[in-house]
Amino acid sequence: MTAQSAVRTEAYACLALFWIILRIPQLASGQAESPAFGPPVTSESDVSITTTSKTREGLVHLDVRIADQTGKAISDLAQSDLRLLDNGLPRKILSLRASDAADENERLNEVAIVLDDLDMRDKLVGEARKDVIKYLRQNRDLAQPISVYQLTSTGFYMLAGPGRDGYELAADVMAARENRNGSPIADWNTALSSVYSLAVRWREGPGRKALVWIGPGWPVDGLVPESALGAYFGFLVELTSRIRDARMVVYQVSPRPELRVSEFGYVDYAKGVQSASQMGNCLPHFSLQVLAAQSGGLLRNGGGDVVRDIERSVQDAGTFYTLSFDPPPADRIDEYHDLKVQIGTPGAAARTTTGYYNQPVFYDQPRIPAQRVTVEQLDEILQRASEEGDEELAQRLKGMELSERMSNSKLASWLHRLHGRQSKGALTVLADMSVYLAPPDSEILHTPSPDFESQAQMLKRTVQYLVKVLPMLPDFYAMRTLAQYDQRMPEKIAWKTASADQSLHESITEKATLFYRNGHEEQIIHKRKDKAGSTKDLSFIGIFGPVLNRVLHDAGSSANGLAWSRWEHGAEGDDAVFQYSVHMDDPSYEVVSCCLRNSNVFRTGPNITAN
Repeated sequence: MTAQSAVRTEAYACLALFWIILRIPQLASGQAESPAFGPPVTSESDVSITTTSKTREGLVHLDVRIADQTGKAISDLAQSDLRLLDNGLPRKILSLRASDAADENERLNEVAIVLDDLDMRDKLVGEARKDVIKYLRQNRDLAQPISVYQLTSTGFYMLAGPGRDGYELAADVMAARENRNGSPIADWNTALSSVYSLAVRWREGPGRKALVWIGPGWPVDGLVPESALGAYFGFLVELTSRIRDARMVVYQVSPRPELRVSEFGYVDYAKGVQSASQMGNCLPHFSLQVLAAQSGGLLRNGGGDVVRDIERSVQDAGTFYTLSFDPPPADRIDEYHDLKVQIGTPGAAARTTTGYYNQPVFYDQPRIPAQRVTVEQLDEILQRASEEGDEELAQRLKGMELSERMSNSKLASWLHRLHGRQSKGALTVLADMSVYLAPPDSEILHTPSPDFESQAQMLKRTVQYLVKVLPMLPDFYAMRTLAQYDQRMPEKIAWKTASADQSLHESITEKATLFYRNGHEEQIIHKRKDKAGSTKDLSFIGIFGPVLNRVLHDAGSSANGLAWSRWEHGAEGDDAVFQYSVHMDDPSYEVVSCCLRNSNVFRTGPNITAN
């Protein structure tokens, strides 16, 4: 789970540093050289919002196989050609991408072939093993890495891979010992644990993954005590969620047609279960056939040509579309949602994940404020709040979100007006969370933008100033007061729920003296106060010198689109504001937070828009 955080620092230095916000007196006339900051801006609409080719991704991703009546994949579909139904209601598709071998996020990235020795007779096991070897030998240069596993009564073993050289993989499968220990003992828990372990490992990697299971599947009969249905339902929710998270599609290949396990009507069970009370005969819900159908895969139970069925399964998994959407708010945990993708093309059909379990909180969803206000409305609220207690006002502010940027001068004025520590902290968080928003209209000057040559001169002078001054910074010091705010962690962490309180609370306060000596920054911490359970995850080194190098590098990159934005009223005059973006595919900074099931951390490069 990740937590929101915000930091405010105040530094009083004997040297003012120059950022990419320029004062009017520096607007120069005369001949300008062509800047290295991208093409000229031709209209206000081009620069009021930084443009990007990246579409916002939804929180849930579905890989969809779309084919015509003959089974041939259909290409060149647009987002408008698809319609997503969530519990029968239209759900907005936020992004759609076709599979692309050059993009690791939009291609089939790994295949696992499992020899199910647990549920096949010895003769069939040997024949299936030979078929896998034959398939690998026919594909010396595989399009994606393949691994070969073996499920036996003694465990789940990797025989070969992952690798792309079919000859080498075939040799490893031939050389691997059979790992058989006496007669097979059917244990569906062993099989499910194998599927689960692959899903957990694969959910950390990009792109789609395919599981090709060679065998009839595990037994689906047997009685389960009614008292255990809740536990079985919980495991079913997690298993199917992990398979979906991993973008994993399951195929069953039967070595012989007579091994088909279809008598129990798996299609009915593939519709999904909404609660433990609906589990009934719960074991069929965990069958291989049901998992394949629910993941958008297929059952290859035809003529017993294993080599051909493996080829067809891998080919089927490798051509797809990926769509994303945001789930609706959930009122309870494990709220089952049925999914259907409809295609506008006549005769076309789609196969995808048949449903998902929606949870009350998706941790990467933004907090939904109780009230969204403008800077002017907030001013009116604070004027009327003189009689409110500190805690009461702080709670009101925590439920708000600004629709405009709060300036530093406004914040300083309002902080002076407030007297309580909690309300001051909540107001500071409100200001920090608005930092990337546009200012109020009253702070924007509607004067014409400077021509391109004048913009180039401003940028050139900024670069010259920074390049010249940074290496010549004298030794100096500054006092820093820092306050860090974090989202409180729930006492009991679960992957389905989170704390209802998503507001930020002060966790760390710190006073320090910063020294800049011989081109290096040092700090001496005088006073520090940590609340219980707080952590210092952010680095505060590099405020004076190094960070400006980073800003200059990012702003100067042609890929980040530095462009004119607007004129603003500033504290010391009118400011000329330029804007650029740093995208996740070229991150300058990394966000690290804890933790996946196996203790690995989440890592992401944030999208940053800077003024």
